[in-house]
Amino acid sequence: MPDNILKEEKIVEKLQYSSFNNLSEVAERFDCEIEYGHFVKEKNFEIAENIKENIIMNFNDRTSHQNEYVICERLISPILTLISQRNNLILWSHCKYDVKVDDELEFTGSPDYLWGIPIVRGGWNFSKTVACLGEAKKDKFEEGWGQVGAEMIATQYYNNNFELPVFGLVSNGKKWEFGKLVKKTFIIDEIGNEMPVKIENVLDSLNWFLGEVRKNVDILEEVIKKEKMLKKSIK
Repeated sequence: MPDNILKEEKIVEKLQYSSFNNLSEVAERFDCEIEYGHFVKEKNFEIAENIKENIIMNFNDRTSHQNEYVICERLISPILTLISQRNNLILWSHCKYDVKVDDELEFTGSPDYLWGIPIVRGGWNFSKTVACLGEAKKDKFEEGWGQVGAEMIATQYYNNNFELPVFGLVSNGKKWEFGKLVKKTFIIDEIGNEMPVKIENVLDSLNWFLGEVRKNVDILEEVIKKEKMLKKSIK
């Protein structure tokens, strides 16, 4: 072949997380299974009464529900931030998360929320990711799970780890649903607690859930340490 004739470049499919309408579409595309059952437990989350009253006040304020952006800002984000800090987790919001699967496929998009491990302490970018949350926009939980399910699959590829469970949540600010991806199986908790009637149950469930996420962070931090030690030894 003459040098001036370039090889045809492969076309990489850019797969938007939001392109999936439900979890079944994700499972079919990536050859996964879906199971339903109750796996979420509760871990007591102590909270000052004035903070709890403020959370309830926000939920009862009609302006907190006017659109998806306000719901994220006033209902979802304050709770996630509060419980993430208690579990020593770092939370990213609406950040770019492009993940290469292979030479022909790449995930692209920005998860509503993402938990991960920063490359450097206090840095903006993450080296590993462990869990994600998607807002059920207009209360469409099926679409929310389509997006979050795709993000969970992407996380396996991002970490290059298909053994460690990946956690996911979908919420509209009122109802909270939990799930996890174990190897090739999505497990979705069928019980979704609602705010503000069951505020203690929601907070306790989230506290337990993010505690499990924290365990994954500890495991992945050890992996990162070993990778760094290996690089130093090669040098």
